[in-house]
Amino acid sequence: MSDLSCMSFNVLAYDTHHSGYEPAADRFPYVVKTIDKYAPDLIGVQEACEKGSSGDKVSADFDWPGELTAAMKERGYGASVLRDQPGFKREMQSIACGLIIFYKADRFELTESGAFEYPHDTVRYFQWVKLTDKKFDRRIVFTNTHFSIHQKVAGKFSGEAGHAACAVEAIKLCNFWYNNCDANTALFATGDYNSDPTTLAQKLLASSVFKPSRNVAKIFDESNSVNFARREHTIDFCYVNPDATTVDEYLVARDHFPSASDCRLAGYASDHRAIMTYVSYNELKEVENNE
Repeated sequence: MSDLSCMSFNVLAYDTHHSGYEPAADRFPYVVKTIDKYAPDLIGVQEACEKGSSGDKVSADFDWPGELTAAMKERGYGASVLRDQPGFKREMQSIACGLIIFYKADRFELTESGAFEYPHDTVRYFQWVKLTDKKFDRRIVFTNTHFSIHQKVAGKFSGEAGHAACAVEAIKLCNFWYNNCDANTALFATGDYNSDPTTLAQKLLASSVFKPSRNVAKIFDESNSVNFARREHTIDFCYVNPDATTVDEYLVARDHFPSASDCRLAGYASDHRAIMTYVSYNELKEVENNE
């Protein structure tokens, strides 16, 4: 049995009836049922956007952070919400700002939290918390992010520029991991990285001492994390620190729920599948004190 489980889940902030998915309010129960089924100890959520956020794709009639944090509080989870961080530019919100970290409040003590705004994009962040796992007396660093997908070049959106931005974001994020994780600190770095394993961003991250849980799991689920109508691929990851933890299993949730909707993809919680990482702590190592 594993010591700890972590979920990463992009919940699809906006109404997408035109592409086959049900509106946010109708999919919300599926999201909660998915979380209930797997009962993770830690969760990183993306696209849980505030009602009325800027951007024409964001749902105007559903308050993701309010509804989701209330539901999770009932289930015994504490939360760190990006929108509540000091200095967060509420007027600049988009789907990329819907970041929330949840942790089981009776097991984990929140010692510190914060957020970092990627300098090239005012709506792209990573949020972070530092936790103490009281059950095992172990330190945890948890980051959660949503990388860029397109960037404007000469007034036009460019996918190639988006890949370049992802690479910059990867460097910033990886440096944060390196500066905050010693060999005994467990890392859980969830996110919609908007970059598959063949991209420069993922090659940069995976070339570090930190690894995607799917790459180092003893039991590996080959399913992709994103389910579009015409293509499937994996852009959702949970990076870990192999010095501190061993990944026992990596699992992709493929749940479908009964629905009376006429949407083509009715019954799915999101266009992303939740991914689960199950780990066991490694024995503590002697760590040099460089202070």
